[in-house]
Parts: sequence; C-alpha cells; structure tokens
Amino acid sequence: MLYSGKENQHTHGVGIILSSTASKALIGWKPINHRSITARLKTQHARISLIQVYAPTEAASDQEKDEFYGQLQDVINETPKHDITLMIGDLNAQISSIRQGTTTIGPHGAASATTNNGDKLIAFCRDNNFIVGNTLFKHKSIHKKTWCSPNGNTENEIDFICINKLWRASLQDVRVYR
Repeated sequence: MLYSGKENQHTHGVGIILSSTASKALIGWKPINHRSITARLKTQHARISLIQVYAPTEAASDQEKDEFYGQLQDVINETPKHDITLMIGDLNAQISSIRQGTTTIGPHGAASATTNNGDKLIAFCRDNNFIVGNTLFKHKSIHKKTWCSPNGNTENEIDFICINKLWRASLQDVRVYR
C-alpha cells in the first residue's frame, strides 16, 4: 500500500472531511480505483490500515468479480502485516449463519443462504486470515440489514466489516444504526 506524504503531513482538503483528531492521525490515503480506497492511521497503540470497498453486484460477470478480488488481493499484499487491517464497505454479499467448519465467519449471518458473492468474500477472508465481523454479533434484523429494495419488500445485509484475525479481540461490536 503506497501512502502519499510523510507521517503527520496532510493532504490539502482532508481536514474538511475529517475531525482534527482524525486528521492528525492520518498518515496517508490512496485511491486504488473506482471501487477501492485505502487510508492509514497512526494511533497511540498501533497503525490501522483501512480498505474501503464497493464490490460488484451479484449480477456482475465472474470476470468482473475476479478482477475486483484480484485488485483487492494486491492491496492486501501491499498492506503492512503488523497493522490492524480493516476491510469495510459494500461487498454486495449475503452470508448465512451456516459456518461449514470455517472460522472466517461467526454464527450470526443474516441471510437465509450464502450467495455467490458471499462465498467469494468468505474465501477471500479465509485466504487472507480475516474474519467477517458482522457475523460475530447477535442483533435484531433491523440492526443487521443495510439494504432495502426500492419497493421496501426486501432487506439484506450487504455491507461488512472484516478484520485480520490477529486483531479480532479489538472488534467489540458491529451493528447498523438506522
């Protein structure tokens, strides 16, 4: 992951969208493509690498999905291994509570069945030693679902927070606020 500037040197305009505390913690940020951006923060105890993503929808071609996860793998490979790494965003995936022997997800998936995108996300997390944080915490459906169809009849959990397993204990809760 390449970061512009030196530590505590800020990019013009960043203070407009970040609090002064967050702005001081920002080491750097980098847009990857139209689907991903990274930021790195320096905290008192550790450095945090954030990877914000917007994955292709379930209807996208397998080629588009594979390209997305290939580019995301490049970002993970460039991320300092000692950082707390969070991959967050709209992953357009649905994950059920059926764990199938994996420790990559917890017992509280919100979907009735895992979609193809959900399988891709689980495999990516497994291969990179991440855990899907949303599935670790039990909440009411209204505190898990992040997407509602235009007609209001369908709700899904498609936004996720994934963290490297080494730092799993740092994740205290994941829930949606209406």
